[in-house]
Formats: sequence, structure tokens, C-alpha cells
Amino acid sequence: MAKIYRMFLLVCVFLLAGSILHAQGKYVPFNLSLVYPVSINGSLKDNVGFNLGIIGSRFNKLNGGSLNGIYSILEGGLDGLQVNGLYAETRGMLRGMQITGGANVLTTGGRGFLLGGLANLS
Repeated sequence: MAKIYRMFLLVCVFLLAGSILHAQGKYVPFNLSLVYPVSINGSLKDNVGFNLGIIGSRFNKLNGGSLNGIYSILEGGLDGLQVNGLYAETRGMLRGMQITGGANVLTTGGRGFLLGGLANLS
């Protein structure tokens, strides 16, 4: 149990250090997020290629794939595939697929596929 706790703390410190040192508004090829702002992306203006959110993530635009434990909020658009546990919100254009166990929220519109266990709001 102590090893798991130490590993968890090490990951948190790594993510926090990465978010402090990273420039804002850049392209991040791989993003690891516990919950924003404890993530590699240091700004909501960052664009991400692939995202792994342990609890959840929040950034500007996704150009690729994303897997999130509970939630994801995209300030910009989605070009690719996103899989979430309970909630997904895309405030920009959707060009791809968004699959969620709970609810998908799409603000702007786009082309693609929404699959929500409870609801899809567009």
C-alpha cells in the first residue's frame, strides 16, 4: 500500500511540475491529467494530440484520441475519438466520435457521432 501511495504522489508531483514549466497555448503531443490543473497541459489554450485523464481533463482542442475516467471538457473542438466515463463537453466543432457512459454535451455542432448512456445534448 505504501508503494502505491508513493507512486501516486510521484505522479502528482510530475504533473504539477510539468504544468508549471509548460508554455501556454502550445501543442502537447501527449497529455496526462489527474484533474486539471494537475496535468501536463498548463493552459486551457493548449491543443492536445493524445490525452489520458485519470479522473478528468480540460484543454482547448483534441486532435487525436482521448480516454478519461470520469469527465472531459474541451474549450475548442474535437478531431478524433474521445471515450469518457460519465460526462463529456465539447464547446467547439466536433469532427469525429464522442462516447460517454453518461451525457455528451456538444455546443457548436459539427459532423460525427455522439453515443451517450443517458443523454446526448447538441
